[in-house]
Amino acid sequence: MSTAPQIPLTAPLAKVLRLHGEPFADLLQNTEFAPGEPVHGFAVDLEVPENVRDMVDHIIQLGDIYNPLASFEERESQIDAIEVGFKSIIRDGAMQFDDETFAIFDRHFAIEVLSTLSSAMKRLPDFDAVMASADPAAVLSEYSESIQWQLHVCGFLQRFSSHAEDRGEVGKIMAENFFHDAFGYYCDLRDTPGYFARNIDRLNSVDETRALKFRLEEGRAFVTRILDGNLAIARDKFEAVPFDLAEEISPAVLAIAARFGLALKQNGVEVYEGSNATITWTHDHAGKCYGNAASMALVVYNLIKNPVKGARMSCNPLPDVKISTGYSSDGRCTSILIRDEGLGFSLDELRKKFTGAALEKLNSGQPLSFIEECLVDEAMQEHIPFKAYADLVCNRGASTGSGTGIGLHLARSIIEEGHQGAIRLYNHPESGAAVQILLPLADNSVDKESRKQITRDSLQHQLEYGMR
Repeated sequence: MSTAPQIPLTAPLAKVLRLHGEPFADLLQNTEFAPGEPVHGFAVDLEVPENVRDMVDHIIQLGDIYNPLASFEERESQIDAIEVGFKSIIRDGAMQFDDETFAIFDRHFAIEVLSTLSSAMKRLPDFDAVMASADPAAVLSEYSESIQWQLHVCGFLQRFSSHAEDRGEVGKIMAENFFHDAFGYYCDLRDTPGYFARNIDRLNSVDETRALKFRLEEGRAFVTRILDGNLAIARDKFEAVPFDLAEEISPAVLAIAARFGLALKQNGVEVYEGSNATITWTHDHAGKCYGNAASMALVVYNLIKNPVKGARMSCNPLPDVKISTGYSSDGRCTSILIRDEGLGFSLDELRKKFTGAALEKLNSGQPLSFIEECLVDEAMQEHIPFKAYADLVCNRGASTGSGTGIGLHLARSIIEEGHQGAIRLYNHPESGAAVQILLPLADNSVDKESRKQITRDSLQHQLEYGMR
């Protein structure tokens, strides 16, 4: 019986095998080319010094200066006073901290702003309470004024980004997240109640009443999830509680349909009318996950939104999106697969983008990661598979972007480090891209290392037997 020829594991071959990932890990374990790139998250523990706590409290109290009912001239004067006070606290106080203390200030500031907003949002009356009140117009007017005040408090994050220069990573991420994910919905929550407060008779119309109810229920629920999701990210503590992933992401899917004018069909039933494209959501019953529901809803919202928003920004037709939720192939994880019928990932564009960034690092004398070494080696470039580029896209340290907002890099950190799950990208040159998330079931809520192993086993089972 003939035996297969033994191929020497040379350094170039080891590089090729490493580029193709986990299936060849055993071959590489005894070489210097150990597979995998680390993904770094935020620090978890936060002890806040008293002077930092006092400084942040002072900033939050500046919000009380603003009165949304004041005249235009008075509000302009109030905003000027707040800006002077804020600038003084940041420039003359926080910016004088050493890097370690400033990092604590940065995180505590973001946490306190988001906590203030979340608490204010949850105190607002729901639709039934508004309609049952003695004076719905007055309640709606107060509702609109509260949202306007919250928008003003949100402005602290934007001010911080402009004054913190090249410092303040967490605050800047939260500012970008709010602007991209919540600002438009916040404005709807302010404007819609304000409109009906001034035109209360319009609520005699069934359609108009339905529009108000949508904003005060679905719109408010979604904004609350955005705030709580960002709060969990700022704290970097994802409290572990069982939750139904499909139930938690439902407001996010509906919000995207409303934002972009997309039809939404869930298990064959149209639940929202739209004309620009269609979101088709197939949901099979799956057990509960274990982790932070709001942060996962925020991640899924962005993964669904990104291809649609990208198409709109490039003036292309909006793509249809297909969502599948259910069990993983081995039944030990919840799986969500988000597929779009857009342009997908361009390997040529990814190669140019990351090669250019790697060359800049090389020319400036900075150390290169393993994949970056392959990118600047013309002999290795042709061997780089999509999976390696997907790792770069998901790895914040390798990104050439601004590194803000809930991009794939932060999504990976939340899913893999915060929830011991997995995120995988798939690409097809003719039928768009797909993102899959696997999260261990709550029934498997053992220690973190065991949960990571459950996810790895599910991925291996899927590799051998295919998706469910």
